[in-house]
Amino acid sequence: MNEHIESRYRAVVENQTEMICCFLPDGTITFVNDAYCRFFNKKRKELIGNKFMPFIPKSDRKKVFETISSLSPDAPIATHEHPVLTSDNKLCWHRWTNRAIFNGQNDVLEYQAVGWDITDRKLAEEALQESERKFRSLVETMNDGLGIQNEKGLITYVNDKFCLMLGYKPDDFIGKPVSAFLDDKNKQILKDQISERREAKITPYEIEWNKKDGNKITTIMSPQAIFDEKKQFKGSFAVITDISDLKRAEKALEKAHDELEQRVAERTKELEIKTKSLEELNTAMKVLLEKRKEDRILLEDNVLTNVRELIGPLFDKMRETELNGHQEMILSILETNLNEITSPITRKLSLKHLSLTPTEIKIANLIRHGTTTKKIAEFMNSSPRTIDTHRKNIRRKIGLGKKRANLRSYLLSLH
Repeated sequence: MNEHIESRYRAVVENQTEMICCFLPDGTITFVNDAYCRFFNKKRKELIGNKFMPFIPKSDRKKVFETISSLSPDAPIATHEHPVLTSDNKLCWHRWTNRAIFNGQNDVLEYQAVGWDITDRKLAEEALQESERKFRSLVETMNDGLGIQNEKGLITYVNDKFCLMLGYKPDDFIGKPVSAFLDDKNKQILKDQISERREAKITPYEIEWNKKDGNKITTIMSPQAIFDEKKQFKGSFAVITDISDLKRAEKALEKAHDELEQRVAERTKELEIKTKSLEELNTAMKVLLEKRKEDRILLEDNVLTNVRELIGPLFDKMRETELNGHQEMILSILETNLNEITSPITRKLSLKHLSLTPTEIKIANLIRHGTTTKKIAEFMNSSPRTIDTHRKNIRRKIGLGKKRANLRSYLLSLH
């Protein structure tokens, strides 16, 4: 009967997927099941009678030995994890639960152990730890601040950058509300931004913080809500970007813009004053030029009048005297040269400046319009001969007496 029961228990032990072994206090293996053999790829006879410590890396053997040796009648069971080496020298991880069997004198007779291969779990944990390490490294070295708060609004984490931005240590933040680092104005901004419904995403907004040294720092807060698998709100995190330099640059730009506008306004006013001065100067110049023109015309009139009234009669008197041929020739040259000198002035004068009588001016105007002598005589109620006499006088007075130039053409040039 006992053999039957023992056979049944042995079958159960042999068919377990967990590794089972028994070993003496010195580590000598006395029993292993099939799962143990399969894992180490060895036969039972290769394992029984040998010690299990060679399967453990040397660096971990002391810790495993101390854990097993610490078992006592009061605490006969202990669980521990440690790395193991397979037959092909591959590093794996085991989790063992050891039970010490004592005799009546509390001496250890044997250890019974059940083990599990936890390599996949360990690799997953290491990958998770590596991921957390990389994430933490990324968070701690990022150029922006990062903060996390729980569902109660208390800060649970801040990165080094945020501490540097405000001048505090991490412990100064933990367990405190965000509002503890804001003035009343920015507390209201924060309150307005927090949704009562705690939506999944909140729009980034500008907020100003109180630094430890009493100064202010302007930032852009980019928050994100955190939910668990049941869609329950569990808090939020936020990326905080320092825009203080940008704000200072904007203020400097606004100041420069205002100064530029002021300078433009002042310059415009100066130009308006100068323009007005130039307009006044231009008006004065026009008046001066008109005056000079009038003076020039007056001077020309005086020259022409003096020549005709003071010098012209002298030529006539000299001709009344007895002159020899040589004297007559010199007198003619003088008169001709004098006429040439005054001719530019004469051409610029209107008919009224040519010493014409009112009747001669009327006849000259009719000639200029192409009226024949006969028509002029009829219009003036005079004879054609009288008109011819006037024509001769006009030609003489305007300098055409001895020339064959057309009188009408000359009168048109004067007009």
